[in-house]
Amino acid sequence: MSRKELFGVVVFGCYKVGKTALITKFIGGTFDKDEYRPTVGLGMYVKHEYQYTPRVSETQQDPVKGVGVTGSSMAQEAQSKAVDYLLFEATDTGCTYARRGWVYTRMNVIILTYSITDPFSFQSARNILARAREHESQAKIFLVGLLADCEDAREVTFGQGERLARESGVEFRELSALEDAEGVEELFSEVAGFLVLRDRKVKVEAGSKGELTVWERMKTFFSWS
Repeated sequence: MSRKELFGVVVFGCYKVGKTALITKFIGGTFDKDEYRPTVGLGMYVKHEYQYTPRVSETQQDPVKGVGVTGSSMAQEAQSKAVDYLLFEATDTGCTYARRGWVYTRMNVIILTYSITDPFSFQSARNILARAREHESQAKIFLVGLLADCEDAREVTFGQGERLARESGVEFRELSALEDAEGVEELFSEVAGFLVLRDRKVKVEAGSKGELTVWERMKTFFSWS
């Protein structure tokens, strides 16, 4: 029986782009698409007993660029296991923690979101990527265009998102938290694949110390120095 892992991820982006809906869909909850409840401060959610199974990529595109990827080579190497997700939701409002780089320097995975119906949120994502470079962030970043079900209201093209991801060297996809349950699953499966392998690397580096302590395990998803 495989041992359960604890992984932490921050879902980051402008306000009103669908961050809460994305998280709610993943953890198995429901939401009203017509009701908007802004997250104040830092939101926190838990997904228990997520059964992660490595996926074989359905595309042969460069996993570094990540365009259209449904499962990276990293995920293919990781073994199936149960994990618990600790999910943080942070809004880019120019608040202190974002400006000081908390998100960029202390997280190993960032799901960076924008709405395909809102050019301002896309520019916010571009600015966040620039800040990540300024802070020399080592975080694995997944750029995600949300509200993909609102095609009639689209103002940010798929090509724009694809190009920004390619220029920034990050993963990219579009999905709808409302209608695309498979896309949501694939996103978090790939994130788990990255974190499982990173966790394995930490264990190898631990060497003769044996089983990791709780603090050492926390360091597998927080970049504490």
